Amino acid sequence: MKSDGKPLFYDPAFKRKICLEYLSGTLSLTPLGKKYNIGGSGTIKAWVNKYQQEQHLLKLQSMVTDPPESNDSQEYQKLQKQLKEAELKILALETMIDIAEDEFAIEIRKKPGTKPSGN
Repeated sequence: MKSDGKPLFYDPAFKRKICLEYLSGTLSLTPLGKKYNIGGSGTIKAWVNKYQQEQHLLKLQSMVTDPPESNDSQEYQKLQKQLKEAELKILALETMIDIAEDEFAIEIRKKPGTKPSGN
């Protein structure tokens, strides 16, 4: 707070600059606070925590919304193809089990809640 009782407001660009300087490892919290005349290392630490959370969220958002980069495009397409093949294989196996159960009048799939046999 200022001496007149009003809270201090810092420009977001200034806060970002302080956060980046701290994260670069050149100065720790206390010397950084002295350098920029910011009282209490808790203030800077709170800015850094908030900055890191925002950066993490931005990274997650970009991972969800951005298409794969051109370098990863072939890998992405390969994984998509493998996924489709695995889904088809599962469908084929389930169909084979259904046919076998009907043809041989046996239950192949284990029903939920059944206990293991005591062999």
